[in-house]
Amino acid sequence: MTAQELNSYYETVLAAPAPRAFDALDLYDRISLVVAAIQMQSKEIQALDARARKLVPAPPPAAGMTPVNPGAVHDAELRELYDQLRAIQLSTYAYKAAPPEAPRRLGFIIDDTNAPAAINPDGNSVDLYGYLGMAVAAVQVQAREIEGLRARIHEIERAPPARSARHER
Repeated sequence: MTAQELNSYYETVLAAPAPRAFDALDLYDRISLVVAAIQMQSKEIQALDARARKLVPAPPPAAGMTPVNPGAVHDAELRELYDQLRAIQLSTYAYKAAPPEAPRRLGFIIDDTNAPAAINPDGNSVDLYGYLGMAVAAVQVQAREIEGLRARIHEIERAPPARSARHER
């Protein structure tokens, strides 16, 4: 899917009024729209992070989180799911048996995807719970990235202006 198509789906998600906008879509298509939005947000986060790094070098990474309960997903696992989700190549397609007037579907082609959480063990169908779980993991990772970027920007804005070497002589 091209960046323009991805952006179009992203804009669809942002502009959609209440649940009625999705009435014609099944759960798989709905999750895929969310994935498209997450992938676009990811690009925006990367651009903001690059701008912030030009202003101030990034602080050293913090140590991983300590799980509160035994089943908690660790930061590294969330990041892995996020990276896998971002790598999914979304496509539009139509089923061979669908009538020509049927809307095109949005999703991924299993054979082109290396995201085990999103594929059922049979290898022939999508695991909707896994696919949705990846989307939730991505939202959590992005929320943390946004929080960190906001904190860095706030720190930069509060810092006194740097003096140039010319003014110190």
